[in-house]
Amino acid sequence: RRVSAWEAVGDVWMSVDGVDWRKVAELPPRVSFGSLVHATVGRPPRVIVIGGLDKDGTALDQVWSSHNGSEWRLLAGAGSANPREPPFSGSVAAVSDRAQLVVVGAQDQDGQAKATVIQSSYHCHGGHGEEVKCNVAGEEWLPELVDNDPEPGWGIRESPKLVHLSNAILLIGGRTSEGGKMVAQNDIWITQQRCKEGHQGPRCTECEEGTASDNINRVPEGSCLPCDPGFFTPDRAAKTCDACEAGHFSEEAGSTSCSTCAAGTSQGLKGKASCGDCTAGTMQPREGQASCLDCSEGHYCLAAATAGTPCPAGSTAESGAGTSKESCLCLPGRISPTGSSPCFPCGYGRYSEGFGGTGCTTCPYLSNTSSTTGTSINDCKNLNVASFSVEVRMPMTSADVNASLTDILDALAVSASVPRDRVQLVSTTEEEGFTTGPNAGNPATAVAFAVWVLDPTPSRLSRAAKRVTTGFASAIKERGLPAPTAVTAGADSSLPPLPTP
Repeated sequence: RRVSAWEAVGDVWMSVDGVDWRKVAELPPRVSFGSLVHATVGRPPRVIVIGGLDKDGTALDQVWSSHNGSEWRLLAGAGSANPREPPFSGSVAAVSDRAQLVVVGAQDQDGQAKATVIQSSYHCHGGHGEEVKCNVAGEEWLPELVDNDPEPGWGIRESPKLVHLSNAILLIGGRTSEGGKMVAQNDIWITQQRCKEGHQGPRCTECEEGTASDNINRVPEGSCLPCDPGFFTPDRAAKTCDACEAGHFSEEAGSTSCSTCAAGTSQGLKGKASCGDCTAGTMQPREGQASCLDCSEGHYCLAAATAGTPCPAGSTAESGAGTSKESCLCLPGRISPTGSSPCFPCGYGRYSEGFGGTGCTTCPYLSNTSSTTGTSINDCKNLNVASFSVEVRMPMTSADVNASLTDILDALAVSASVPRDRVQLVSTTEEEGFTTGPNAGNPATAVAFAVWVLDPTPSRLSRAAKRVTTGFASAIKERGLPAPTAVTAGADSSLPPLPTP
């Protein structure tokens, strides 16, 4: 269809006073296009020409821009280098609120008017290690999902006028189809601006670092929400916040970066607001870790440990089992009342098997250990012993000797310098009583003993026998018994073996 009898042209004329005009450029011919002046804070103003119809009435989708009226740049649409096609064409109404471009009343491919509201603004892509590329308003337009559903209250309308007023946009008049006729309207509609993701009203400013907005519909002031704890964004105009990686956290809302988990803590999940202390029995010497390590063998780790503490001497703990000093179990050969530190050696002649011992076992008779920390009966080694005989004549009856035998054996052990269990009665023989001397009239009993010596040598046996001959009488008297009249000591191969106590 043809637009009218008038011929479409693309002349661009300029005047500084409204009286004198001069032609400064020529665009492809068009009519019914949207035009506006777009001036954002900190950027020079630009004239924008949007859509329109060519001389044959074909809807155009081109967007042209000029900062001086004479030099024009094709931002989008047919013939441009922009791979993104604008989601509109044909006769449109357009307005700038100094932050964004808003287009109303685009047409579909059949030239029919649509109830669409489309927006474009200065926008940057990239970041997070990628090259940042920015598009001026008019190059990139919001996707089709900005089509209102349901339709806006003013419905499908041709040739309305858009006006920016304060923080709102007014839609004034235009024509609607009623009963097959186009009817002019005199109503006025008002709306708040739409803002691109990562922006917020009332002027569609970029979200600050630490905030984001994924809303592309009517966005009121304050729609850039702080990143939740555990999330962050270092960029302006962010659509979404990024989750902190494992081993990192952000404690406060609105974070622009994540903190590293300290040594002694860990965090194994993304998007967390804090790190957890390593539990007792584990530790972490490094920062920024996703998990804690088992405490090493022979060490214990308290909660939030950065390194293991060695178990006290004589105790140990399995890997990951050492949760406190008290959890360090006594080593074999050492014991304590609780089985844990502090631990003490069993001593010579005793042993303790296994970890966490509370008591020691005595070696079999006449066996001993080579150290104070025996760990099994195999550490008990048989002792080398030899014996000598002792004969005494006591001024006592055999019954009295037997009655006083404990004291007599004690006296013999003391005089021989051997343990009590290494002296033994061999025999008692009652003899004819004393007839002369201090004991005249007293009974007489011959008593034979055997004395055993460890690790014997001839000189050691000789010294022990001599001690008995010189010291037994005084040891007997100290115990309130009558002194023997004769004491002899020497080797005797006929003595019985040392019995087990």
